[in-house]
Amino acid sequence: MLTFAAQAAFLAALASPPAASPAAPAPLPVSLPALLNIVTTPSEMPTLDALFSIAPQSQDEAPAVMQLDGDKVLIAFADKTNLSDLVGAYAQLEGMRILVDEQSQMVLESTALKMFGAPSRLTRDEVTPFVEGILRDADFIMTANGGTDSFSLWSLRAARGSRRASVQLASNDIAALRRHPALVMQTTMTFENIDVRQLSTNLRPIFQDPGYQSIMNMGSSNALLMRGTGLELANVIEMLRAADAAAAPTEDQQAARRAPSQAQPQTAQAVQAPAGPKANTERPKVVTRIFEITGETNEIANTAEGLTRGRFNVEAQGLFFQASENSVASWPKPHFWTDRDTHRVMVQAPERDFAGIEADLQLAARLHRQDG
Repeated sequence: MLTFAAQAAFLAALASPPAASPAAPAPLPVSLPALLNIVTTPSEMPTLDALFSIAPQSQDEAPAVMQLDGDKVLIAFADKTNLSDLVGAYAQLEGMRILVDEQSQMVLESTALKMFGAPSRLTRDEVTPFVEGILRDADFIMTANGGTDSFSLWSLRAARGSRRASVQLASNDIAALRRHPALVMQTTMTFENIDVRQLSTNLRPIFQDPGYQSIMNMGSSNALLMRGTGLELANVIEMLRAADAAAAPTEDQQAARRAPSQAQPQTAQAVQAPAGPKANTERPKVVTRIFEITGETNEIANTAEGLTRGRFNVEAQGLFFQASENSVASWPKPHFWTDRDTHRVMVQAPERDFAGIEADLQLAARLHRQDG
C-alpha cells in the first residue's frame, strides 16, 4: 500500500505536463538495397483463410541477406536471420510475389538460418536452386498461382493445402527440372519397353506425400503423369530412362520381329544351319521394385549388385527361354539404379529372382554397418 506522501507525489506527476520524448536514434548505415518483410494483406489473397504477402520494408529494417555485386549475388545471414528474411530477399531479387498462409509464416519466422564462412557468391541462375534447396530441406514447397510471377509457399509441417496448379514441363528438360528443388511441377513420360500399368504401382513408394505428389498411368498411351518438385521428378525420370533402355529387346529378339512370318522352304542342296540353344525354362516375368536403404545408398547398392551378379553368373548359366516364335533368349540380367537423395534403390529383374536380391541387399547393409 502506498504511503500518503507517495500518493501525493503520484497525483502531482499526473497533473504535470508530459515530458518531451527523447530524440529517436539515427538509423544505422545499411549498404544493402531495400529488402522485404512479410505483412498481412488478406484482401489480395486467393483463398478465404488469412494469408500473408511479401511487401517492401524500409532499408533500415532490412536484414543482411542478399546484395548485388556486379553480375553476382552475395548471400550472407546475420545473427537473427530467419527463413522469412531469405524468402523476402529472394522475392524482391526475382521480382516475384510469394504468398504464404499464417501457419507457414510462423514456421518461416521460427526457422533460424546460420552461415559459416564467407558469404555465398552466386550467379543469378544459381540463386533459385540455392533458395529452393533451403526451403525444401525445411519441408516447404512452392506452387504456381497461374501467372509467371506469383507463387504460394506451403509448409508441409503446418498444413496440407497445396493442391494448386503445378508448372507443366517436358520430361526431357532435366536441367530445368533440377533448378527447382521446391517448386511443384508436373510432367508426362512415355515408355517404349516398360508396361506403365505395372510400373505406376511399383513407383508409388516414391510418391508417398499426397499433399503434393502423385503418379498416374495414362493407359493405352503407355505414359506416366507425375507430379512432385522439379528435382524429385528429375531424379525419377533419369532412373526410369535407364530402366526403359535396359528393357529394350535384344538384337536376337529384334531380328525375330523383323523375320518373315513364314520361313522359305529349304532346297535339298541347302546346308543345315547349326542348331542353337533350346528353350529349357519358361519365359520370365521381368518386374521393377523400389527398396528403401538406410545408410550409404550407393555403397550398399553396389555391394548388393555384386553379390547378385555373382549368383546370376552361376544360377542363370545355360538358362534359355522362348523369346518369340523363332528365337531363344538367355535369362535376363538384373539391373540396379540408386537415388542418393531419397535413399532408394530401384531394381529390375525377373520376379522369381527377387528373393535372392532382397537377401543380397540385407547382407550388404549388415556388412556396411559392421564396417562403420
